[in-house]
Amino acid sequence: AQMQATADHYSMLRSRILPCYAPAADIAYIVVAKKQNVAFTFTDWSAQRWSESTLRHYLNSRCYRPYDVGTDALFGFELIKLADDHYVNLCFSHHMILDGAGISNILIQCARNYFAQQSDRKASFDDDEFPAFIAASRQQYDIESTKAFWRKQLASADILQCQSHVAAHADSEFILKSITMAPALEKALRRYCRENRITPALYYKVLVGLLIGYYCRAESDFVLRDTLIGRSKSQEKGI
Repeated sequence: AQMQATADHYSMLRSRILPCYAPAADIAYIVVAKKQNVAFTFTDWSAQRWSESTLRHYLNSRCYRPYDVGTDALFGFELIKLADDHYVNLCFSHHMILDGAGISNILIQCARNYFAQQSDRKASFDDDEFPAFIAASRQQYDIESTKAFWRKQLASADILQCQSHVAAHADSEFILKSITMAPALEKALRRYCRENRITPALYYKVLVGLLIGYYCRAESDFVLRDTLIGRSKSQEKGI
């Protein structure tokens, strides 16, 4: 009941993807339903033998399963019963509507209101800021002056000339690098990003891409995982 009440309160949790096939339009849009039953699954493992590794494998398979954004719910819960006094509550969300911090906030409010219900107290929620965010974004970005700015910025952009190489087999190699900027430099870069209306994460990704393109001569595909890029050091432990 608290999971449904949470989805009823926060409009973002009722989001779905609507494909668009009209020419000269975005390929899809996020739409918000006025009312939508939260995706909820109850799984009972109490009558079977299970181990920590089995449970971990199952949770990973649920968290990292492929999404069909056209039909699958973008947000939902699964309650797994391991014993009469042992449950696991799994909350899943597509990253386009919630990140890790957002999911944590939702779970905290669900737990808070669940215990309030046990004590016959009224449920309480933080303000739903999503409608105001959408309205402010449209007023700021969906206007002719913003579009004209980006048309001007992109008019002088050079087209990237990428040369592909013949694929060659190579053993997988995991490389971990950590670079921490001096506070003064980070402050200057963030000011630069604000002035040029880009995010720090985008700036760092472009910088890393340029460095790789200059120094590396890859003979096979490679993947960059930038979970902490552009974030402050204080957030590292939580992430």
